[in-house]
Order: sequence, then structure tokens, then C-alpha cells
Amino acid sequence: MWLSEQSQSAQRFGLEVLGLNEQSLGPNSGIIDNYRTLTNFALIYLVKGENEFESAPTGALRLKEGDIFFLFPGVAHRYGTNSHQKSFSYWYVFDGTIPRLWLKEGVLDPAQPIYSVGQNKNIRLWSADAVLQTKNNSKAVSDSVSRLLLCILHETLTLGVNPEAGAHKNTNVKNIITYMSNNMSEASFDMLNYCNQNRISYEYIRKAFRKTTGVSPAHYFSQLKLAKAKSLLVSTEETISRIGHTLGFEDPYYFSRWFRKQHGHSPKSFRESYRNFA
Repeated sequence: MWLSEQSQSAQRFGLEVLGLNEQSLGPNSGIIDNYRTLTNFALIYLVKGENEFESAPTGALRLKEGDIFFLFPGVAHRYGTNSHQKSFSYWYVFDGTIPRLWLKEGVLDPAQPIYSVGQNKNIRLWSADAVLQTKNNSKAVSDSVSRLLLCILHETLTLGVNPEAGAHKNTNVKNIITYMSNNMSEASFDMLNYCNQNRISYEYIRKAFRKTTGVSPAHYFSQLKLAKAKSLLVSTEETISRIGHTLGFEDPYYFSRWFRKQHGHSPKSFRESYRNFA
């Protein structure tokens, strides 16, 4: 469904959803035999089934349940079902200075468009909510679904595993990331204790983690907390103190100081900026 009423505030903010919907495809359907090129970005979350995807930067790839993949402006591609399975997905077409900057800085890469998020409860709820809101097509809806998409992008890029980046090649690293994601109420991630409990070489896995993710385990855990904090501030009415407690901060003032140091703004000003936006 394409949004007929666009939002100047979303455009000024830097992320605007132009269209979104859910999509069900039958076996051997879609656009497998035809290439197309978009002028905007797109995100597709494959909830059920398997799809085929091909572009010049990636070659032919198989998409599985729980994969999110991006389409890029000016990059010819084709995808659809090519098996006896049906598929169900959510799709968004969007643009703005934020994704354009991420593309320029390499955060988004046409050669690595796939992120595995699994059956992510947050992303499914946000997507279902966004589709429901489009029934009331107005400028306010454009703002609201753009905010939801920003939550999905943060969740995807922070928690998703990019197979092409090699994270799946080291099961231990993937297990650590899963453990971190499931234990963000801990004040910090004790890598040495984790290694002792799982009988893994500390020096080996510390180097493997940095090689796979590009950062230390402590930094990665901190960024997971930051992404989760942003998500809770935007998508819930929980108090800042409660959000901090959920993420392992007993002192709400320390949580606010930590958030400001990480993000540059306080949790209160971050939340208010989104309320003003939407």
C-alpha cells in the first residue's frame, strides 16, 4: 500500500516510509524471471517460506525464514519464490538522508543485503502495527510508520547477523551474541566467566569475536543495550528509570549519564524528539 499523504516532518527528520504492506506469494511466483531497479530503498522481512534473490553485487542467494534483506536505489535485482513453498513477508519502501548516509558510510552495503533476525517478536509486532495503521492514510500515519521503521532498522542492524559478514562461520561468536541479546539485564558481559562455563579458550574467542564483529565483546554488549534502550524509549511508555533497570542500571541517574555519553543526548530528550516527530 502506497501512502498518498507524505510528511514534511518525516522528510526533514531523514527517514520517510513511502509504502508498506504484507505480501503472500504462492509457489513459483513473484518476479523471479524479471529484473527491476528501484529509485528508493526497500526492506523485506521474510516471515515464512523461502525466496530466491539475485543482484549484480550478490549473485544468486537463497533467503530463508527470519531473513531481512534490503534493496537499494539503482541496483537491479529480482526475487520471488522458486520452490513448492508459499511465503509471507512484510515490505517497506523508504528513503531519506539517514539511509543515504548509511549507504555512503558502508553501514548498508548492496553486496551484503541480508540480515538474519529469526522470528523476532519486536519486528513482527511493529510490522503488523504499521500495516494496520496504513488503513488510516494521513500525514500522521506517515510519521508514525516512519518511526516504527526506524525501530526495525535499529533492531536489524544491531541484533541481526549478516551471513555474508561471516558471523555464521564461527558458531561460538554467534552463541555469544545470542547470549548477550537474551541477558541485557546484566550490568556487564563477563567474557571470562562465559568462557569458563562453556569451556572455550578466552584468548581464542576474544580474538575471533573482534575479527567477526569488528569490535570488542564489551563494546558490542554496550551497543546492544543502547539499541534496546532507544527501542524502549520510542515504542513504550515505560519510565526512564524502569527502562534503565531493565537494562541492568540500578541507578537511573547513572543510566541517563551513560545514555548521554553513548548517544550525545539524554534519554528524556531522545524520547521527546520522537514524540515531536510523530
